[in-house]
Amino acid sequence: GSVTPHQAIAAVLTAARLGVENGYELAPAETGDCIEEASTDVIAPRSLGEALDALEADSVFLEAFGAEYVDGFLTVKRAEWERYRTWTTDWEISEYLPFL
Repeated sequence: GSVTPHQAIAAVLTAARLGVENGYELAPAETGDCIEEASTDVIAPRSLGEALDALEADSVFLEAFGAEYVDGFLTVKRAEWERYRTWTTDWEISEYLPFL
């Protein structure tokens, strides 16, 4: 949910092209339910912040996708992540405000 469909398709196609050009091996297929059990030890980032860090660290993908474009994307999404991370939810207000 962090990208537009156009960005997602472009990213998948870029990753696929890099995989073919560089001869990357596919990870084994996941056969577990991905919640209780997993058949591989490959773990996806657990938050948008971790995903942005992983994207920024992938120099091969950045070069292929366009470093300037990715930099702009990272700037917008890091600001979005920070707003989300520091937002006080309705639940928090109703749960804790009466005690202040």
